[in-house]
Amino acid sequence: MKLLQNTLLQLRTSSRRAAARLGRRRPSQVRPARLVIRLDDADLSGTLSGERAPLARWQAWLVEAIQWLGTTPVTLRAGSLGGDGLTVDLVRFAHRLDCPTLLACDGAGLDDDAALRLVDAGLSAVRLEVSDDGALAEAAAQALVAARQQRRVTLDIEVVLIWQGAADTVAPSVLHWVRRVGCDGFRISPPWRAENMPADPALLERLLAEAGPLNRTHRGAVPELHAMVAQQDGEPGMAKPRTGRRCPVGGQRVVLAADGGMWSCPFKVAVPRGGTVAERWEEAGAHLGEIAGCGRACAHVELAPEPVVR
Repeated sequence: MKLLQNTLLQLRTSSRRAAARLGRRRPSQVRPARLVIRLDDADLSGTLSGERAPLARWQAWLVEAIQWLGTTPVTLRAGSLGGDGLTVDLVRFAHRLDCPTLLACDGAGLDDDAALRLVDAGLSAVRLEVSDDGALAEAAAQALVAARQQRRVTLDIEVVLIWQGAADTVAPSVLHWVRRVGCDGFRISPPWRAENMPADPALLERLLAEAGPLNRTHRGAVPELHAMVAQQDGEPGMAKPRTGRRCPVGGQRVVLAADGGMWSCPFKVAVPRGGTVAERWEEAGAHLGEIAGCGRACAHVELAPEPVVR
């Protein structure tokens, strides 16, 4: 029964991704393939403001979204709140709604006890994002691997190196401990904006080759990384090539933020407030239209429209 549910979920997700790429006269007619819960404003300074939603409000939004979308992959972007009680409670709640859950965080606070609580709550996958020396992510990865072994469950553990700042310096050591700890994947991701990026394309290519079967770097990320390094203009992604292709993010995911905000792309004006999740999406035409007409191409790890569970 579970295998059938997973197969149907994958088919639904794939069809919605395809529909979003093709586009419709009214973009809001496309139902998103992924639901993203934004628990903090990491990487999006200034996006969130005002009161942060308590657990009960998050649960209400989740129920509204699942009633509208059906069983849907859920990504929880937690920043430094990966081991927080609210994060664990939301993983458990989404799991009870039969939604595969991915936790994206930096590893802060994710100790042995928190790792066990997340595993027991039904977490499907973890994406540990490294933007400094990787010490937090390494400790969290060790705790998650131990919890997975102790509970004898399936948990996908991936480490993402954001190609910014000192990434070229720490990259070899990060890849080393990813392999030593027993993580399942390694990915290099472009930063949110083209700035402060190390210019070493040879190292980048060498790292991906050395990662071997661990390498999960998105196929669109490598050319984007090279283009962003060559033109660090401080803008999201890179200037879009003249291919006529639509942005793969528009319509493919809906983000619910801790202050009640809602969007598909964090760089565009948010969807109007008021009403249920489904009712607000009906008013998302202007937001999705801005995405369709955007002159940038992005391959950020959060934006890449990939299934939560492989």
